[in-house]
Amino acid sequence: MMSYECALDEVVNAAPTVGVNNGHPHAIKRRARYQRRLMLLRMQHLDLSRSCNHDVTAAGLGRLFILSQLRRLEMRGMSLEASFVFRVTPSLTHLHVIFCGHVVDADMSSLHHLQYLKLGGCTKLTRFHLSNISALTHLDISFCRDMTDVSLLSVSTLPQLQRLALSNCGSITGSSLCHNITTLTHLDVSDCKMVTDQGLSGLSALVQL
Repeated sequence: MMSYECALDEVVNAAPTVGVNNGHPHAIKRRARYQRRLMLLRMQHLDLSRSCNHDVTAAGLGRLFILSQLRRLEMRGMSLEASFVFRVTPSLTHLHVIFCGHVVDADMSSLHHLQYLKLGGCTKLTRFHLSNISALTHLDISFCRDMTDVSLLSVSTLPQLQRLALSNCGSITGSSLCHNITTLTHLDVSDCKMVTDQGLSGLSALVQL
């Protein structure tokens, strides 16, 4: 697993070798750095989980924008800013931000190709921005205990959402779950103590559930 600092430093600092003697020690080092750069540029899966002992900023994570082939990014147990804007490479299809307890407001609206989003265990999360993510099919916000029905209103704008996991989201009643989400095939509201019959009354409209 590559650390957060190593990934960023390798991408930003590595440079190609041009017009040098191939046998020169410095040329060999440059060539090795260039090969590492090419490897990074072709990277499709990056796991940064628990690899950083200080706060990760949106600006710092933005340095990963150069990884144009990156499809999957995992961040577990990391210290992120309270209001975090994810502006990593737009090619991303899978994003796992799990047990990142400081995040209150997360903005993924620039990740137009995102299909799988996991925000489980971000216990302080109250808002997320999902506009323009029409490709999203799987959303997991289990154990996000501060999420409310109002917080979930943006979910109704996801035209292809199939799986929605809300386990242990203790503040939701279910009233915002069934508005226009006709594509749902799986819904998990286990241990959501505030969910009411009235809140789930619209489930009958979900013919694929």
